Amino acid sequence: MNDIFREPLHHDARPAQEISGPKVVPLVPMIEEPRLALRDEGWDDLPEIKLDKRHLARNRIIAAARRDPAHVAINMLRTRLMSTIREKKWRTIGITSPRGGCGKTTLALNLAFSLAQQTNFKLALLDLDLHRPSLASRLGWYGQSDIESFLRGRANLSERLCRFKDQLAIATNSTQTSNAAELLMECVPGPAIRRMRDSLSLDLVVFDLPPMLATDDVLAILPSTDAIILVAAAGQTSMADIDLCEKELSLHSKFGGLVLNKTRYLPDRYGY
Repeated sequence: MNDIFREPLHHDARPAQEISGPKVVPLVPMIEEPRLALRDEGWDDLPEIKLDKRHLARNRIIAAARRDPAHVAINMLRTRLMSTIREKKWRTIGITSPRGGCGKTTLALNLAFSLAQQTNFKLALLDLDLHRPSLASRLGWYGQSDIESFLRGRANLSERLCRFKDQLAIATNSTQTSNAAELLMECVPGPAIRRMRDSLSLDLVVFDLPPMLATDDVLAILPSTDAIILVAAAGQTSMADIDLCEKELSLHSKFGGLVLNKTRYLPDRYGY
């Protein structure tokens, strides 16, 4: 046997009050912060976003006004995506890119506005790029902030979401989060998203995510999505990065397709 077990335990016979040592402090029960009593809300409770068409044009958001001929390409992407959504019954998708500068947020907004053109389809777009949120600046809308409080169930829908007509709800964010991956793993499958989906009768929830090779946020949210759309930039994104992301997403059966952005060729006009 080991020597450490051979010596008998020493019992000190002195009275307890004479024995010096650490004192036992009674535990004080932790008082939890009272949770907000959230209201039952619908589309009419959400503030309607006021769009500045010139601001949107400067930020290449063309699917809202549909004046730029290039919006036809967005609509074609939307129609293909809608076919897949209905076929595979997707309810949650994420949009990411291998690295920054590929235009994923621009695509997410254009795609959301294009999907919202259908009167029988409701969706929400959430800014979950918690390291560099940019939906608010692209839209020129700064009425909402701190999406973490919404994800943790500490804010009403009307305090964190705005709406475009009665088809598109948008949750912007202006606060960076250091523990983004942990927050996404804990809260995206939680009650806040389910409550938003049920209260607004959403057909689809779209997440604008950070670049896939920059953080582990996309991997953290994979179990809570049906598919991830990968956005690459022509002449910028390497094939090695595309292959790496596609293989990782396919490994989890979450690869929803590749969009090649920033192509130089664009027809002068559409139509016949």
